[in-house]
Amino acid sequence: MIRKKIPITPKNFQITNEQRATAVWLIKKYTSYSWIKRTKEALELFTNGYEAYLTKRGGSQWWRDNLQGLRISLNGYAKALDQFERGNLSKAQAFVYQGFHFLDWLEDPRTEITEKHVEIGYREPPKKAVGLYSYGSLALHMAFKTRNSFSGTCVFPRILDEANLPSDIADRLDPLAPISVNLVDIGQEFHTTGIWLPVSHPLGCPVYAEAGSENGTIEVPDMKFARWPSEVEFKNGFPPVEVEFLHGEVQSKFVLLWKEDRYERGKIPDESEYLDPTVELPTEPPIAKPVTDEDYF
Repeated sequence: MIRKKIPITPKNFQITNEQRATAVWLIKKYTSYSWIKRTKEALELFTNGYEAYLTKRGGSQWWRDNLQGLRISLNGYAKALDQFERGNLSKAQAFVYQGFHFLDWLEDPRTEITEKHVEIGYREPPKKAVGLYSYGSLALHMAFKTRNSFSGTCVFPRILDEANLPSDIADRLDPLAPISVNLVDIGQEFHTTGIWLPVSHPLGCPVYAEAGSENGTIEVPDMKFARWPSEVEFKNGFPPVEVEFLHGEVQSKFVLLWKEDRYERGKIPDESEYLDPTVELPTEPPIAKPVTDEDYF
C-alpha cells in the first residue's frame, strides 16, 4: 500500500452548514432521554443474562468483578432516568456518567479477556455479536455515542458516519442562527446547558456543554492519511483508496445554538424518531451460545 500524509486545508476539506446542523441533531439524539432509556434496557438484559450465565458456569473473581461493574452502571442509568422524569437535568447527567462505568472493561482489547467474551457471544468484527453479547454490544454502541456527546468530544467527519439518518433529515434540522449574541470566550465558563457552536475554527464540531463547565479545547481534523494500492495490489482486488483523519486540539470561542430545555418539569417529549431500527433490542434470547472453532476465526 502507498501511504501519503495530507495536511487539512480549506481547499481539500470543508464542513457545510447542513453538516453542522446534522451534527446538532445527532447530539440531541445521543443525549436524549429515549436514547439513554434504550441503552439501559439493553444493558439490563445483558446484566441479567450475564448473572445467570455466571451462576451456572461459575467463574473467577474477574467475572464477579464484571458483574458488580454492570450493576453499578445499571444503577446509574436507573437513577438518571428517574431524575430526567423529575426534571432534574444536572443530577440526571451525573448519574448517566455513572452508567458509563461498564465501558472501561466490557470491550477490553486484551486477548485473554476477548476470548472470555467469546463465551457469551462476542465475535470479532466484521462478524456480529450473537446471543447474550448482542445486548452488550448494543449497550456499548449507544453508551459511547452518549459519552462522546456529553463530554464534548464529537468531531468531524466522524460524527457524520451515522448511516441511519431519517430520509427527511433536511426538514428536521434547526437553523444555525445563534440564540444568544453573547460569546463564551476561551477559558470562560458556559453559562447555559445546551449545544454550542465553535466560531474560531471552521472545522470545529458543535458541542454539548453543561452550564458551569469551562471552555477548554476541542478537536478538529488537521491531517488525513490517504492509502491506495500499488498497481499489483489493485489488480488483486484491493480497495482503491482509504482515508484516515487525525485530529488536533485547538481553542475556540463559542456561541449558543440551542438551549437544553427538553425535560423541564419532568415532561418527556415524543422522541420516537431517535430510535431507528439499528437500535432495536435484539430478537435473540439474552443467553450465551455454545462456542465453536469458527467463532475464533
